[in-house]
Amino acid sequence: MSNKKVNYSYIEKIVSSPQFRNMQDKTQLFYSAPERQVRTRLTHTIEVKVIARDIGMELNSALSEELADLDLVDAIALAHDIGHTPFGHVGERTINDIVSRKDPLGGMLLPTGVQPMRFKHNVNSFRLLRELKVEDWRIVEGALCHTKVFYKGDGGAFGKNPYDPFRETVTKFEQFLQTHHGISSPPDTGKKLPSLTLEGQIVAIADEVAQRVADISDGLESRYFEVVKNILGIELKRNNREELERCIRETLIRDIVGTTRRNLKKIRPAFGKIDGIGHDIYNTEVVSFSGDMQKRNGRLEEFITKMMAQSEDVRESDSRSAHIIRQLFKAYLRDVSLLPDRFIAEYFQATVNRSTFSAAHSMLLHKKAEAERSNAPAEHIKALEAKIEVFEQIKSGKWRYTREIPGSGRIVIDMKWVGAFFAILTEDERAGQTPELGVLFDEYILRIGFHIAGMTNTEAFTAYNRVYGH
Repeated sequence: MSNKKVNYSYIEKIVSSPQFRNMQDKTQLFYSAPERQVRTRLTHTIEVKVIARDIGMELNSALSEELADLDLVDAIALAHDIGHTPFGHVGERTINDIVSRKDPLGGMLLPTGVQPMRFKHNVNSFRLLRELKVEDWRIVEGALCHTKVFYKGDGGAFGKNPYDPFRETVTKFEQFLQTHHGISSPPDTGKKLPSLTLEGQIVAIADEVAQRVADISDGLESRYFEVVKNILGIELKRNNREELERCIRETLIRDIVGTTRRNLKKIRPAFGKIDGIGHDIYNTEVVSFSGDMQKRNGRLEEFITKMMAQSEDVRESDSRSAHIIRQLFKAYLRDVSLLPDRFIAEYFQATVNRSTFSAAHSMLLHKKAEAERSNAPAEHIKALEAKIEVFEQIKSGKWRYTREIPGSGRIVIDMKWVGAFFAILTEDERAGQTPELGVLFDEYILRIGFHIAGMTNTEAFTAYNRVYGH
């Protein structure tokens, strides 16, 4: 069995993408500002890459063979958070609460009979990497599985949200995931599914190490040094922040390498191949902490949650961030013209040829035919005809002007038909009374979630101020 080397062009695609650059202005835990030297999502990503590569190098050295492909480790690490939201995990939670209807936005969103959507940053990374044409399944799968794939309590099958609600067919890659992960019916939806590759598992645990180091270093007051030292059982030569960071990192990495080395002696990989890329795969977790360190790490995570993630600073930032995202959703749902032309163009280009659009159109035609057969009031038939015309005009491309600005390459949006289309979606049908329209409306909400997730902190603030005039 021969593992194929990673194509370096995929790494270039990732690091040259706007999504990667935008991480420099996305929160890790503490809100960043020029005067605050705290981690951003980008510096966190770089630290994960460094830690993951250290683990891979030490593991290769301990085993006296190049078992871990360090370029693949780099690629997965650089890609793993590319789908993250502004304002950190509160941004992710807020978007998910809205698209899943857990947060009804003060009554703007009503209960629906269709399966609720979901948003997770790693699933968004999965989506964006496919858009960037990163076609190495090992990179995409590693980014997807670096954290929990499902929300606790979800029982949705693979092929429905949260993966790719805009997909019409299941790809070979997704069939591969179903086969090897059993994702179509998760045994424990609150449990993290380990990556199938050694490299993906290395990145997942490096992400955990980086989080511990960063959260402690960025938020720790000196009086808590002794607590952290006692939890991990470490001694410091110098009682300062830099020494504590180094010691935590080295202690955790040493434990990971030792435990993984023992695991690899007992577990033999299988071999998986898709789209010409073959690699050793592990159907169980091999990269892990020892039992003792897992307990210590759990205590450390609990300490960080209580003392830092729930601190006054983070609470204030999280509350403000959630408010901004909720208000942006409200504004975009009230008035689609506030969304950029690019968003509207991408929405219709992706929507008009989909089965959900065709199903809604067919449903309206069927209702009109039924109304005519039953001699329904003329006003009712005219209302249905108006909706059908909107769908047909949208499908024919009337959502944009046929004559674009010469030489500009810019699509000019015709808000007459766009506004009419979204007025249909935001009527009572969205509440699930007409499932065909309800699905389209939910997909629209999720697309807004993707749009907001792509913003930086500054872009979200600016959009909020532009809409509300603050």
